[in-house]
Amino acid sequence: MNNSSNSICTINSSSNSIKSSHSSNSSSNSKGNNSNSFKDIINNKYIRSNIFKYIRGGIKYYDICKFEWIVKNKHFNLLKYKIHRKEYLFIDYNSLEYIFQIKDIETFNRFYNSPSIIDYFQQPPSVYNQWSHYCCKYDNLELLKHLINNNNNVVNYPNLSEAFRYATKNKNKEMILYLWDHLERLVPKELKELMDVIVVYILKMIIDMNQVDLVQYMLESESPKNCKFNQMQKVALLKQASRVGDLEMFQTVYKFVKKRSMDLESIKVDREWFKELIEFDGSGFLSIERKEKTFITQEHLSFMTEIKFNQLTHYLKLERDKQRAVDENFRKKPGLLEFSSMKDWLVSLERVQQLHSSGVRITSRCIEKAAKKLRLENTSSWDMFKYLFDHFIQPTDSGANKALVNKLLSIANTTNNPKIIQLLLTKYEPNHGWWTGLAGDDKNLDFIKYFFDTFGQQLEHQGHFFTGLNNAAKTGAIQVFKYIFTKFDQRIDMNQFYHTACFHSHYHILEFLISQNISHVNKVIGKSTSMEMVDFLLKHGHTITNNTLNTFDRSNPLPDVKILAFVIEKTPNIMYANHHLLLLLETSIQQHKFQHFKLLLQHYKMDAPERVLGCIGTHGNLEMLQHYYQLYPSHNEFYRFCFINSLKEQHLSLIRFLFENINTYDLFLNESQSAFLSTIKSDVIRLTTKDLLTKFVNDLNISKTATGTELLKDLDTTVQSSKLLKQIIDNLNK
Repeated sequence: MNNSSNSICTINSSSNSIKSSHSSNSSSNSKGNNSNSFKDIINNKYIRSNIFKYIRGGIKYYDICKFEWIVKNKHFNLLKYKIHRKEYLFIDYNSLEYIFQIKDIETFNRFYNSPSIIDYFQQPPSVYNQWSHYCCKYDNLELLKHLINNNNNVVNYPNLSEAFRYATKNKNKEMILYLWDHLERLVPKELKELMDVIVVYILKMIIDMNQVDLVQYMLESESPKNCKFNQMQKVALLKQASRVGDLEMFQTVYKFVKKRSMDLESIKVDREWFKELIEFDGSGFLSIERKEKTFITQEHLSFMTEIKFNQLTHYLKLERDKQRAVDENFRKKPGLLEFSSMKDWLVSLERVQQLHSSGVRITSRCIEKAAKKLRLENTSSWDMFKYLFDHFIQPTDSGANKALVNKLLSIANTTNNPKIIQLLLTKYEPNHGWWTGLAGDDKNLDFIKYFFDTFGQQLEHQGHFFTGLNNAAKTGAIQVFKYIFTKFDQRIDMNQFYHTACFHSHYHILEFLISQNISHVNKVIGKSTSMEMVDFLLKHGHTITNNTLNTFDRSNPLPDVKILAFVIEKTPNIMYANHHLLLLLETSIQQHKFQHFKLLLQHYKMDAPERVLGCIGTHGNLEMLQHYYQLYPSHNEFYRFCFINSLKEQHLSLIRFLFENINTYDLFLNESQSAFLSTIKSDVIRLTTKDLLTKFVNDLNISKTATGTELLKDLDTTVQSSKLLKQIIDNLNK
């Protein structure tokens, strides 16, 4: 305790020393060191550019509202913070599964019960509320236990199969055992009679994992003991065990089947069972085909001792070798062995030559692996790589050919091996555009210079120069950019390089373009991602016009809202830019940028409210709909556009808001009776909660009309939600 107190005192006293400036020499030295370090960083152009690139390109706190994005990027603390502050989080039907990635049970419960998603999960019983198998997909065992123990969204059949499929795919033994131990509870009563089918289905998946101890445990547990398997199911288990290719696994399953008094005489085993088992040295699975098929037939399964198994595999290996001897074309058939699947294939040049002469195929993957070994092995590895490269049959597909070249160039770059570059230069045509992929990094300048020095007179494809310059402008490779610029035809329009450099905040590229007096069409400001960039461009002759808002790149995330506000403020006549504001409004809705939406809605002259509301309905942002309603509560006749699109996209939170705030007749304005009935019977309305259904029936008074009578007659009474609707209408008629 004393030590802790002393530590705290020390920290506090140190903190006080720092706060009182110039109180001690150590404090001054510390400040001096910090100041020098700061200057070192700021004066280093490379470090400074990268720091500010990410600061400018970062996502602001209030721009983050998409639940799916937060979870995919694993910002769980941010999620917890936003939930604690009750901030709006966008979620729709397509992103519901990501909630099962949340590890913290308290956070899960708070989010699960939040208004934005409660309508999705708390519906009348239907297939839509079977979700918890996604816990298995994301390896979230604790949440699965929580849901099952609280009888909440229990993993139910048929999603039980999905649960085991995800668990086996992730090789999560603990998850598999938990599901298996609770199998009796998880299978619904109406499916208990199919328990043998369910157990066999699950066992086949687990056998395929080739985990003998897991299979042994499951076979000895109560679930399979209580099942009466038929002959076909027993054979299915044995076949699955044989396909795994592991003798111990087969023997484990075989013993289980034998104990159950299986009629072994009725099972025939032929070569088709075992051809998938026969593994040659690292070759993968071999399939033997002959002009005249012959079968190896055994009367019983008892031959499966290790000796018999080895005899059988030896026989099939001999069969393969004989077939190669009598069929000259056998080695050329597709799908046979390849170098990278063989053991010790790169130990020596003699080994490579031997394998090649025996019919082993050379593939692009082999060449790539050999190229990577060049930095690890001795000098003789170059001879092996060269042999493989020279004897490789070039693919007829030019795309595959180019992919191999680009892969080798990437390897040459990462391993700093110019010999690969030189080999490619002699092998391929000099005007090949692969070199443009290297233009994005200044460290590749020597490679590019070597290429140009060797084939300078033959390089006439200006499109490659343009691509190389654009790649350099995108990544800020200023030295490469300057070098390629000297080779580029100055008569060709270079305006694109302004846009690329501006969007990626590479000032040194822009400074070079300006120093060379390269012209532009005054549409660059719209590509800015920071206010510093806007100021920089304005100082160098760029201006803001009525058309500048139209130059914002709507295919990429909108820039900081401060840039948008500045451009709107400086636009000479904002009325002439009203259509551009509408396009940006739709983009802000699509990107769920609420601050941008508020700003744009403030300046937009409402010429097309149906487009704005329709876009909100399509993309499902409740916060934007609420804000729009605060500004324009009297737009009743236009809210139906939001309602119709919300129905199509199943945005239940928007449907709830519209039902609660807009006259129901306005939502169905101009709907024909047939369309009206179709809408009522849609899945979304069927899944709407009881209070909304009651309001819906009350507002439209459908219980006392011909429409209501036809609705009751036509509704499918086997669907639970339809029963609920019928009950509501009957109660209203009393």
